[in-house]
Amino acid sequence: MRKNGQQHLNIFQLVQVDVDQFFGIEIEKFPTQIAQVALWLTDHQMNMQVSEEFGQYFRRLPLIHSARIVCGNALRMDWNDVVSAEQVDFILGNPPFVGKKEQSASQKADMSLIFSKVNSAEVLDYVTAWYLKAVQYLRGNDKAAGLLDGLFGKTEGPGDRVKIAFVSTNSITQGEQVGVLWSELLRLGVKIHFAHRTFSWSNEARGNAAVHCVIIGFGLHDTTRKTIFEYESPNGEPHAIAAANINPYLVNAADILVGKRNKPICDVPEMGYGSKPADGGNLILTEDEKTELLTADPDAAIYLRAYVGAAVLDARAAHPESSLADLYDPIAMPPDLRRAHQALDRAVDAAYGKKTFTSDAGRVAFLFDLYHRYTSLLPASETKKKGRRKQ
Repeated sequence: MRKNGQQHLNIFQLVQVDVDQFFGIEIEKFPTQIAQVALWLTDHQMNMQVSEEFGQYFRRLPLIHSARIVCGNALRMDWNDVVSAEQVDFILGNPPFVGKKEQSASQKADMSLIFSKVNSAEVLDYVTAWYLKAVQYLRGNDKAAGLLDGLFGKTEGPGDRVKIAFVSTNSITQGEQVGVLWSELLRLGVKIHFAHRTFSWSNEARGNAAVHCVIIGFGLHDTTRKTIFEYESPNGEPHAIAAANINPYLVNAADILVGKRNKPICDVPEMGYGSKPADGGNLILTEDEKTELLTADPDAAIYLRAYVGAAVLDARAAHPESSLADLYDPIAMPPDLRRAHQALDRAVDAAYGKKTFTSDAGRVAFLFDLYHRYTSLLPASETKKKGRRKQ
């Protein structure tokens, strides 16, 4: 309060965030130094913004505080040696993306260390190790915590408040990786709070190719407000969609994992080879052959079906100069291939009694609901009894 009665706002007391509240791990020395300097620069930028907002010059000079960035292998270190989990509020990161085939011997050893109790972990991307490592960091010693809770009642631990978010390759939300990674994370109590579905990311480094990424925010506690950020195209802008639940495939559906099966989930004939074209081409007609057949025998029309899937294969074959990345990229793929995919989508949608979906996420959510309805009616799988070991 000034002598004239006017209130005085002291922004030095108002600003509560400083660089010494940030901790990190970098595997190489130079990036470790860069990270520390970058945080000082970011702090200065924020201070200038505060100065502009409140009309008072705010700066922190000389530089007294600094972030603690440790040089080392994050998967081999106890993160509590950097900062105790009891002091943490947020864990953020952009871990390295390395597919199973590209991992070095030392990286495979890191994966074996983190996923020592998880079956089939050899299919996982290197980035997934940070997910399990973060969960292990927050859970700490579960037995000791359970004992203390039993003696003194339930107390809040890091898992009850800490929020985590990682930028990752989108492959960890697709295919065989989902069942391996997320069965373990869900077992440990992980709940997804928000997710950015697939988007294209690249930086200004020379020779750095764009990759398709996701951002997953999660924790060991649930939240009532869940948001999916959807992209109309990988290079587009995100728009937020409220979700009741976000499952490991990043859609608004129950936490269902699609595993391997050798039996159908409903009363349909078993599939042998799918739509494998093993007829030597004798049952595939061109438009001219179709016209000729129907001219000679109009009643044969009931035996003819559109060979929809082949259009996609034919369109791919027409572009031998394109890479697989181009042929699978919704933006980069040739127009005729995109049209073939759209026709195939419409045919599949029609098979499920749907005319159209507004997005791929909507289509996947619908299929998960359908899958859940069918699989919930199946009898529980019997657990094989272990025989006695021979002495």
